[in-house]
Amino acid sequence: MKSEVRMEKPDRIKRIYLKSAVFLKRLPVIICFSFFILFAFSGTYSAFAEENETTVPPLVFHKVTFIDRGKIIATVSVEHGKAASSPRIPRRTGYDLSWSEDFDNVTFEMAVNTVWTPKIYTVRFKGKGKILGTRKVEYRRTVNPVNNPPRLKNHEFIGWYTNSGYRKKFNFKNRIKKNTVIYGYYAKIPSSPARLKAERDPKGKIRLSWKKKPGLTYTVEMSNSKRSEFKRIKTTKQRFLKLSKLRNDTLYYFRIRCYKTVKGKKIYSKYSKKIREQSPFLKKWGLGKKQTKYVSLEKNYDYYIDQMYTGEYQEYNCGPSSAVIAAKWSDKNFKKTATEARASVKEGIPRWTFGWSFTTIHRYFSLNKIPHNLYVKLTKRRALAHLNRGQIFIIELNPDEYLPYNPNPEQRTGRFYSSETHFIVVKGYRVVDRKLYFETYDVLNYNRFYKDGTPKGKNRYYLAKDLIKGSRKYKNGIYAVVSEKRTRK
Repeated sequence: MKSEVRMEKPDRIKRIYLKSAVFLKRLPVIICFSFFILFAFSGTYSAFAEENETTVPPLVFHKVTFIDRGKIIATVSVEHGKAASSPRIPRRTGYDLSWSEDFDNVTFEMAVNTVWTPKIYTVRFKGKGKILGTRKVEYRRTVNPVNNPPRLKNHEFIGWYTNSGYRKKFNFKNRIKKNTVIYGYYAKIPSSPARLKAERDPKGKIRLSWKKKPGLTYTVEMSNSKRSEFKRIKTTKQRFLKLSKLRNDTLYYFRIRCYKTVKGKKIYSKYSKKIREQSPFLKKWGLGKKQTKYVSLEKNYDYYIDQMYTGEYQEYNCGPSSAVIAAKWSDKNFKKTATEARASVKEGIPRWTFGWSFTTIHRYFSLNKIPHNLYVKLTKRRALAHLNRGQIFIIELNPDEYLPYNPNPEQRTGRFYSSETHFIVVKGYRVVDRKLYFETYDVLNYNRFYKDGTPKGKNRYYLAKDLIKGSRKYKNGIYAVVSEKRTRK
């Protein structure tokens, strides 16, 4: 067994030796092959490098210029395909900033401009807690007011103001720079005046009165018929108004309204109810309630005569007294008295009576150049025609027979004395409750007065039919018509 082992060792060494000899024999070839492989690999890498250099370009940068309102504010270099960073720009009040170009992916050289867009503000119009309108307005633009502001009941639009206190008016020329509220001021319209009255006094003056409210001014308008146009005659802050120099033959109608001044604007109320003048004294005087016409030829000076103060023949001097009244009415400068009148035409009068007749009156008028005429048979139509033409007339009658007696001491109608023959001067008329009354100067006064101090014979009223009938039945029915005396200029 030991001999077999010893024989195997040389074989192993021999095999190792043989393998080493083969390796050494082949070593040059391996070295050459290795150099060949190394050379081939180096050539392939160089070709690959050369190929890459021709297909992939080097890094590229682009210039981006930022411009604000024509001025360059920044210039940046941006790598191809990259986004540019916007420069810091001061904000402008009332404008929003944007850019003219998109620079998130820059692939070429570019100029980017700022775009400033005005902000849009809301302008609201308010009035009495309600939104009356809305406007959208650009920054620094003006706003137009709401056309035809809505009407509110019992209110009138005054104007637009900057605040709810209405202290400063809004100027629509101002430019809007923020959200704005414009306040509409509505002032309350005054209520129409109440309790309007128009009362005419015996002298023809009219007193208007109404319920007054503080802070209001009243305008009074008048019309001379129910259908004619009203005209403004007075503006006042009082609660009453007195009117004079009005026609006595005209019935007047009145209406009033009031206004208050708010922020320089007049706010008018509606008109009051239209009323017609009233004459409350008519009922007190015994004439009636509703007067429809009044004509008076009264003068602005006193020419009434009380027969009591006419001298020795006072109880017979109704004729001279009436004649002198007519003469004074005709001629303002006539200064003679009833006593002088009796003495001037005393001749021709029978001794048993001292009363005058129309013959005596005619003689007296002619002597003093008083324009007059004598007529017979007075009628209603003639009487009204004389008075409407501005002529007065004298009649003679028996008062006790034709004129009813009135015992009321304050009424001014009817007879207040006793007489069988008497002259009366007729100088006007009234139509009250469809009855025609003559306005007269009755000289048989004998120092009797009303409570207001007016002689009872001055402006005494008698029913026209009674006076006309008494005149026609008395003697020949003569009456005298007197005209105003014309004076030379």
